[in-house]
Amino acid sequence: MTVVAAQQEDVEALARVHVQAWRESYAGLIPDAVLAALDPIERAGMWARIIGAGECVLLARDEAGALLGFIAAGPQRESDLPFAGEIGALYLLDAAKRRGLGRALMRAAATYMLARGMGSASLWVLDGNLPAIAFYAALGGRVVANRALPARRAWVGRETAYAWDDLRRLIPNFEIKDR
Repeated sequence: MTVVAAQQEDVEALARVHVQAWRESYAGLIPDAVLAALDPIERAGMWARIIGAGECVLLARDEAGALLGFIAAGPQRESDLPFAGEIGALYLLDAAKRRGLGRALMRAAATYMLARGMGSASLWVLDGNLPAIAFYAALGGRVVANRALPARRAWVGRETAYAWDDLRRLIPNFEIKDR
């Protein structure tokens, strides 16, 4: 598996994986009609804008180059959360889960943010997404907030913010030394 920075030529594959990962990860949590209405073309436009703006989007590819998942990271977007950075998205295809790819993407995002002076970060996870909640807790994330999502297509959900006060803890073999 390799982790590489997304380029404009990746947006169509990225959009397809994004939609498929939503459908796989949120089945039973988000109404089927909402998931069925997801549009890879719309997502491709979104990712083209994000990558074009120079934001960090990292891709996980298998040995053959197939896209398995991705992570997006950057400065905190939520003014009410006191963390420097934010993981805006982390998605893997079901077939790629439980193989260490999520951890590799989190390490890569933490390394990216640390190199840019962002020592802490948060992310939002859909309530009820038990595998993701367990994953973030296993990585040392702590719950810092909960909120209702804006109504979308007659569906209302909730999400919880997890945070890391020191992103260095996401990088293996990184030693934090007391002075």
